[in-house]
Amino acid sequence: MKCLPMVAMMMIWLLLLSLAGCASGVSKKQKEFRDLLLQNKFNESLSTIDKLFPVGDDKSKLIHLMEKGMTYHRAGKYFLSAKYLQMADTTSRELYTQSISKSALTVVANDTVDNYYGAIYERSLIHFYLALDYYLLYTTGSIEEVPKVSPAKTLSQNERNEYLQRARAEMLAWDSLLSSWKEERKGSAVFKDDLLAKILGGMIHESFATPNEHQTALQLYIDGKELLLKNYNAYVSYNQKALEFQSNFSQFPGLGVEKVKKDFITQTPLQNELVDFLDYKIFSLAKRARPEQWNQLKNQLAPREEILAKVEKNFKDALNNKNNSRVILVLQNGFIPEKFGDKYIIGMEGVLNNIEDPKTRQTVQTYGATMLTSFAANQLGLLPPPGHKNEFAGTAVGLGAAYAVTNMASIAFELPKVKATPVRKSVVVEIFKKETGELITTVNLPLSTPLGDIAEQAIAEDAGMCYVKTGTRVALKHLTAIAAAYGIYKMATEKGSPSFMAKAFAYASYVAASKAIEASERADTRYWSSLPNDIRISELYLPSGEYEAKAKVSSIGSGSGGGGKADYFQLGFFTIPNGHQTTALNYILPQYQ
Repeated sequence: MKCLPMVAMMMIWLLLLSLAGCASGVSKKQKEFRDLLLQNKFNESLSTIDKLFPVGDDKSKLIHLMEKGMTYHRAGKYFLSAKYLQMADTTSRELYTQSISKSALTVVANDTVDNYYGAIYERSLIHFYLALDYYLLYTTGSIEEVPKVSPAKTLSQNERNEYLQRARAEMLAWDSLLSSWKEERKGSAVFKDDLLAKILGGMIHESFATPNEHQTALQLYIDGKELLLKNYNAYVSYNQKALEFQSNFSQFPGLGVEKVKKDFITQTPLQNELVDFLDYKIFSLAKRARPEQWNQLKNQLAPREEILAKVEKNFKDALNNKNNSRVILVLQNGFIPEKFGDKYIIGMEGVLNNIEDPKTRQTVQTYGATMLTSFAANQLGLLPPPGHKNEFAGTAVGLGAAYAVTNMASIAFELPKVKATPVRKSVVVEIFKKETGELITTVNLPLSTPLGDIAEQAIAEDAGMCYVKTGTRVALKHLTAIAAAYGIYKMATEKGSPSFMAKAFAYASYVAASKAIEASERADTRYWSSLPNDIRISELYLPSGEYEAKAKVSSIGSGSGGGGKADYFQLGFFTIPNGHQTTALNYILPQYQ
C-alpha cells in the first residue's frame, strides 16, 4: 500500500517534466546590471549583458542588442550605440515577419522558451535612440574610438550632415511604423503612437533650416499636442483622471472633445508644462513658416497669452542676436520600473469544459470533471483567496464566466507586471558662465514621455491578452497533477488507509507536482532594463562661450500647482563654438523620484 503512492508520485514528476520547459527569472540579475550602470561601470555592464543574454541565444537576441545599444548610449558612445540599435531594429523586424506558428509554441510551453519580441514601446524606442544617436553624432562632430577596429575621429562638415540625414531618415522610418500601429490599434486606449516621435522629429527637421522642413516640424508639434490630448491623458503623470479616461475611451467619439475634457481630464502641472512647450514651438515656427495662419492656429489651439507674448519677445531678441546658437537639451531620468511576475487565478471549470488534448480528456473522464473539481476545492484547498479580485476575469473570459473563474476551484499562475510611480517632479536647467559663475538663464524641461506609465499600461495589455492562453496551459498541468493526486487518494482509501492519511498522500503528491509546475511557469520578466523612467526635451539659444549646467528638480504634487524642496544635480560644463552650430546636450541622471 505504501509503494503505490510513491509510484504514482514518480509518474507525476515524469509527466510534468514532459509538459514543462525550464524557466528562470532574470530580474535579479538585471537589477545587478542596472546597479553597474548607475556606477558608470560600463565595461562590467557590457560583460554582464553577455552573461544574462549570451551571444548565440536566439530567443534573447533582441534584448541583448537593445541592452548593449543603451549601455553604449549611456556611456556617450553614440556610434557604437547606433551600431547595436541598427541590429536590434533589423532583428525586431525579422521577428515580426516570422511565421505565427513559431510563437504558438507558448500554447504548450512557458513564454520564456519563445523569442523575446520586445514590448511595443520598446520597439518604438529603438527608433528614438537610433535617431537621437545620429543627431548627437551630427551635433558633437566626432566618433568615439572602437577598440581594435578604428580610432576616434573628428567628422568633416559633410560627414556631420550625413548623420543629420540619417537622423531624418530614421524619423521617417519610425513614422511609418507608428502609422501602421495607429491603424491596427485604433479605438483603444493603448500605446499606438509616440509623443517622442513628434518632439524629437520636430527638433531634427528644424535643424535643416529650410521652409519645407520648418513646415514639417510645425506639423509635428501640432500633431504632438493632439496626441497628448487624445492618447497621453491615459497616463497618470499627465492626467489625474487617467483611469477614468482609459475605461471610458471607447465612448469618446460620441461625446465630443469638450465633454471629454470636462469629464475625463484634469491636467497635472507636468501636462501644463508640456502644453506650454508645444504651443511655444508651434507659434515660434508659425511666426516664421506660416505667419498668415497665426490667427487660425490661435483659435484652433488656444495657447496661453503668456506663451504668445514669449514668442513675440524671443522673435525680436533673435533678430538682435543672430549669432546665438541653438542648444537642444535631453534629460533622461533613472531607470524604467522593473517587470516582475504577479499572481492571477483561473477557474478549473472553464478549463475542464475545453480540454483538447485526448490523454488529458481521457484522464478527466476516468474520474469525472465534477469529482475532480470537488476534490481540488475540498481536499486540496484550491480556492481563490477571500476577497480576491481578478482584474482580467471579466474582460478576458467574458462577464458570464467571471464568477466561475474567481469563485470556484481555481489555479494560481503568474503573468508579467510593471508598477510605475507617477512622475511628480518639475525640472529646470540653470545655465551659468563658466568663468564667472554668473547665472545666465534658466530653461524648463517639460516631461516629454513618462516611460514608466507607458510600460505599466503596455505590459498590462499584454498580460490581459495572455490571460486565457497562459492560464489554460498552466491549469491543464495542474489538472494532470490533481487527477494523479485523486488517483492516489482513491487507491489509498480502497486499500484501507484512514481518510486523513489518504488525504495526506494525495496532498503531498500534489504539492510536489505544483512546485515543479510553478518553477517551470514563472512569468517572462525579460525587459529592456537600461531604459530611463522618463525623458525630457527642450531648447534654448546661447552665444558662443563656455558654460556650466545644473538641474534643479522640485516636487510639484499632483494638483494644479504647488512646490517643494529642490534637489540640484551637476550636469557639467559645455562649450558653444563660434559659427551658429546646433549643440545637443544629452544628460542621464540617477533616479530623482
